Amino acid sequence: MIKIKSGPSGARMLGLHPEILLVVPVAHEILRQWEADLVITTGTDGTHMANSLHYAGYALDFRTRHLTSEQKEAFRRQLAAALGKHYDVVLHKSHLHVEFDHKG
Repeated sequence: MIKIKSGPSGARMLGLHPEILLVVPVAHEILRQWEADLVITTGTDGTHMANSLHYAGYALDFRTRHLTSEQKEAFRRQLAAALGKHYDVVLHKSHLHVEFDHKG
């Protein structure tokens, strides 16, 4: 299942570009191997570095706390391979960050 974090601190999806939205079904398909939901935690919302691609609509964050360490790394590796060189996929302690490098 694909879920979007809701509530006062929910993920804002308005303003996202098609290039980053294409990540969602790919990530969902990867997580299905562990029967895990895909949870989008951050879109164009949140507080980030001044030049963050979140603000420009080219980045998403996905929840990872429901995955083991091995699953988190496999998720990162498989998603990066599926998306290709124009996407950066970075595993942080609390989430998986994906951005489309629209300049490249």
